[in-house]
Amino acid sequence: MALFKIAGGGGLSNIKEVPFKLEKELQLLTEANLETLFGLEFVSTELERDGLRIDTLAYDPDSRSFVIIEYKKDQSFSVVDQGVAYLSLMLNNKEVFLVEYNERRSKSLKRDGIDWSQSKVVFVARSFTNYQQLTSGFRDLPIEFWQVTKYDTGLVSYEQIRTKKTAAAIKALQTEGVTQEVVQQVKTYTEADIVPKEGKTRDLYFAIRERILSLDSDLKIHVTKTYISFRQPENWRNIFSIAFRVSRLRVELLRTKPDDLTDPENKVTYIKESVQYWNQHVSILEVFDMDQIEYAIYILQQVLENFRTMKDK
Repeated sequence: MALFKIAGGGGLSNIKEVPFKLEKELQLLTEANLETLFGLEFVSTELERDGLRIDTLAYDPDSRSFVIIEYKKDQSFSVVDQGVAYLSLMLNNKEVFLVEYNERRSKSLKRDGIDWSQSKVVFVARSFTNYQQLTSGFRDLPIEFWQVTKYDTGLVSYEQIRTKKTAAAIKALQTEGVTQEVVQQVKTYTEADIVPKEGKTRDLYFAIRERILSLDSDLKIHVTKTYISFRQPENWRNIFSIAFRVSRLRVELLRTKPDDLTDPENKVTYIKESVQYWNQHVSILEVFDMDQIEYAIYILQQVLENFRTMKDK
C-alpha cells in the first residue's frame, strides 16, 4: 500500500518503504511491543527444544493460551509444516512451556490453568505468497499472518492478513501423524462453534450483536472456547463479552463497577473476586428475554463510552 505525506501547497510526497536488514531487527521491535501490537505477554526469546528454536514465546491472558511467533525475512518457508511442527513441540512438552512462563513471569500458573486447545502460531514477515495464504486456509489450522512494513519516516505498520478460511479441514486429509495429533488437540473457534444451533439464547445473541455493532461499527468480534467478546482493534482489550447459559445470556462488563454506570433498574451486579482473579473490575448483566435488549444496550453504551474515556487519558 502506497503512503503519502501532504506537502506544501497541497501536494503529496511519497513515503518510501525501507526493508528490515535482519530478521532480528523485526523480532526485537515486535517483542518490545507485544502488548501494544497483539495484547500478549512476552515470555521468552529463542527458546530451544528438541532441535527446534522458537523465536518468541508469548502468552495470551484473554484465552489463557500460548502463542508462538516466528519471523521471516524471505518467503521460502512452508506455513503448514512449520506451524504444525511448532504446535507439536508445545503440546508434547507442556511442562517445559509452563515452567518457562512461571520462571520468566514470576508467576505460578498450573497446567490445568492453560487452555492448550487455543494455542496458535503467528508468522510475522514483510509479505506472504498467495500459495502460503491458500495453504493456511484450512478452517482448523490455528495460524495467523501479520505483514509488517517499515517506512523511511520512522513509521511502521502491522497488518493482519486474513486468509479466506475454507470448509475443508486439514484433519480430513491424508497427512502425517504429527499433523493429526496437533489438529486433534488445537482448535480455531468461530461463532458457529459457540452460538447454540437453535433456541432462545441464539436469537438473543444475534439481536444484541446487531445492536452492539450499531454502537460502533469498528468493534471486532473475538471468539474463544467459552465466550464471545467485543473489542476495539487498536488496543486488543475486550470491552464486554457474552457467554451462553441455558436460558439467558451472561454479559460481562470489563473494567467496570456498578457505580460507574447509571442503572435505574439495578440489573448490574459486581463479581467480588474479579480483581483477584482477573486483575480488573468485572460486573455482570444477564439478559433473559428480547424485551430486555433495549436496556442492555443502554448499559453497554455507557461501558463503551467509559472505555473510550479511559483510552483517551
